[in-house]
Amino acid sequence: MGVWDAGSWDPSDASPLTRKQMKSKLGVYKLNHDVLADTGDSVHTGMVANAATFVTPDPTMPALATDLTTLRTRIAARKVAEAALTAAVQAEEAAAEVVRSDLSRAQTYVDFVAKGDAAIILKANMQVRRASAPVGPMPKIADVKTSPSDYAGAVDVVWGPVTGASAFVLQACTGDPNVAANWHYAGVATKSSTTLTGLAAGNVWVRVCAKGADDQPGPWSDAAQEVVR
Repeated sequence: MGVWDAGSWDPSDASPLTRKQMKSKLGVYKLNHDVLADTGDSVHTGMVANAATFVTPDPTMPALATDLTTLRTRIAARKVAEAALTAAVQAEEAAAEVVRSDLSRAQTYVDFVAKGDAAIILKANMQVRRASAPVGPMPKIADVKTSPSDYAGAVDVVWGPVTGASAFVLQACTGDPNVAANWHYAGVATKSSTTLTGLAAGNVWVRVCAKGADDQPGPWSDAAQEVVR
């Protein structure tokens, strides 16, 4: 049992039956190798400094020190190998980019010589691109969205992609959007987003139509409203 001495409790004299049994904690299988080596060095230092307590350690401290040195050596070798791998991957990609450029130029030359003749293209061991089929009239764009731009007098506009579209034409309106004469050309885009600039502050309505390969526009989208700063 513990001893009450001069008004204080001395737990050092507590019975083994009443003292809480504690266990060490390391979590070595959750540590990366660098942290594992640091942890090993710390444990080695502590046990060597308290050799009178840890009289016959398993493993011995010289053996632990040797194993830690081996781990440090392997870590250093791995880092050198990683740096070499990074350099090798970069060199490989640079070489691949040169070949891509070479083949693109060869493709242009073959198309020039073949002048559309599939038999000549096949002689260069290149595939023949299938002619694009007509996609028909452009559909009405249904999901035009506007948002304030980071710049004054501008509005960001986005819409969904349209299969077969070669370009998108935009119109803007600052008056009554139900009056056709109030709409005016605002720009053209080749992808399904753009920023309209040079707009007066206040309400603006925007609509978009898609143009196909035959340059024929589809119907106008519904108007999307935004407030220009």
